Amino acid sequence: MTNAEDKGRVQAYIEVLWEASGKYEARTGDIHTGGCFIDSIGEVAVGEIIRFKLRLPSEDWIDVKGGCL
Repeated sequence: MTNAEDKGRVQAYIEVLWEASGKYEARTGDIHTGGCFIDSIGEVAVGEIIRFKLRLPSEDWIDVKGGCL
């Protein structure tokens, strides 16, 4: 990760429900305008598209889709 990417990252522990080849519960480790790190025991391949939900502090869930880098 470059210093420029590092500056925009915020440490944030947010509950995550995600699915690719299975369904998993996890949490984010950090978020950034270009993505987030999901801390999970589930495995995905580079380039695989995953769908996930983030639980906001308001208790609402938002649906997100992204690729694994």
